[in-house]
Amino acid sequence: MANSMVEMTPHDDAIRAMALSPARDLEGLFATRISLALRTGDVAKEKDSATQAAVVSLGQSRAVELAPRGIRINTISPGPITTPIYGKFGFPAEAQQGFEDHMASQSLFQRFGTAEEVAKLVRFLLSDDSSYIVGDDIVIDGGVRHT
Repeated sequence: MANSMVEMTPHDDAIRAMALSPARDLEGLFATRISLALRTGDVAKEKDSATQAAVVSLGQSRAVELAPRGIRINTISPGPITTPIYGKFGFPAEAQQGFEDHMASQSLFQRFGTAEEVAKLVRFLLSDDSSYIVGDDIVIDGGVRHT
């Protein structure tokens, strides 16, 4: 079987159709989401929190539905990860640095995570080493949720 990764999108019906298609030979399939908003309880982020919680719930539902076919679905919840998005906010350089310093200070490691660290988690989830992990939300946030 081929390992595959599909990012969950609002087009869940298309994902389900692809996963259930007899032509697909999937072993690992999982959904991702992009923030820890659902864990922070921030009133300013309530719509994002609700959306993210829905993606996690959808991933769990699809895990139950597709596990009998050997398809494992898990969600990933990254915390502050160094990506180009942080440079696109349009803040003055000093404000941008202050924002990044504040975000890093939320981590128990006092730094942003790297895309490589997230990629290693993804690689693990697609490997046979994670064959008994299904329907879970894996948090990779440097301990932000504990601060």
